[in-house]
Amino acid sequence: MESGNSVILLDLENLYESLYDALNQYYTFLNDQRYVDLGLGTQRMKCRIHNNFKLIVVADSDTVTKRFPIPLINRLEKHFISISTVLTQEGIQVSHKLAKWALDFSSLCKDRLAVFQKMKNYTLEECFTGFNDETVSFIVFDVINYMYPKGIPTDGEIDTIEALRRSKKLLLKMATIEAVLRVKESRLHTEAKSITSEYFKFNLCTLQDYLKHIFGDTSLCTNELGVHLTLATTHSKFLSEKEVEKLILSTGVNIRCISLHQFQTEYQYTREIQMFLTEEPEIGSNKKTLLVQCERGVDNTKLIACARHKMVDELKDWREENKKSKFGVFVVFLILLNRQ
Repeated sequence: MESGNSVILLDLENLYESLYDALNQYYTFLNDQRYVDLGLGTQRMKCRIHNNFKLIVVADSDTVTKRFPIPLINRLEKHFISISTVLTQEGIQVSHKLAKWALDFSSLCKDRLAVFQKMKNYTLEECFTGFNDETVSFIVFDVINYMYPKGIPTDGEIDTIEALRRSKKLLLKMATIEAVLRVKESRLHTEAKSITSEYFKFNLCTLQDYLKHIFGDTSLCTNELGVHLTLATTHSKFLSEKEVEKLILSTGVNIRCISLHQFQTEYQYTREIQMFLTEEPEIGSNKKTLLVQCERGVDNTKLIACARHKMVDELKDWREENKKSKFGVFVVFLILLNRQ
């Protein structure tokens, strides 16, 4: 506040009530300087406010409506930001077509409703793992950026047909196997054969198959970190020690398995990452893998996001110190989802 920098607060709900006076701009003036009272537990202190100071609170809409006190909401100048607002007109058209395709994917065909009375329309969240209101726009945005890494052409036109095809392929990767198997009874029954063929072509059914796939693809370690970081979801239980040992024997790669719930503090989690990165792979192997498991993925989204960001920071620091390292480092976040 005193330095005049902008402060961005994220997931700090316990702190916001201490800033009511600052948000109210309820200042005390002394020698042309502005001061505000801050509540810290049972104590209060005065802090000088620089003229250029800005306080920005970032939160998703559900958190604001369900958890933010009304007085806090009233004190804030509110702006709603959505990924769809940054899409071009062509991108918006692609996102609308993709949203309709996803809805058809999850809905039963009308002429089959009478035959399959016991079957219900799946929700989009049941058909596509992690689906939310922003998923379609995010996929289209990501696809367009991949297609035009140097920016959208000056004429503003993009290949909407190719963008839609790639977007469908990317969304299909999120589909559950149950939804894919029943697509022949959906509104997309005419595309069922191509959809199932495409799905099983790139979706690997077991963790062992997936690990063998990424270990065999040398291009996966060519990113800026020099590592492969991915997130996978499963409906299975936590891996046991014996199952991890079988993975090590079948892949021939050193694998360490941890759970986010085994750590009480961020420091413990950070130390575990550092120990993994500094240890040498076993003789005869130039790869090592860290499996990070987390249960109840839907309920622990903030924990997973925090763990992932911390992992990225540690990987960047490690790579900066070990630029000449030839070891392949693979980090897989394995998120356990409960079936609805």
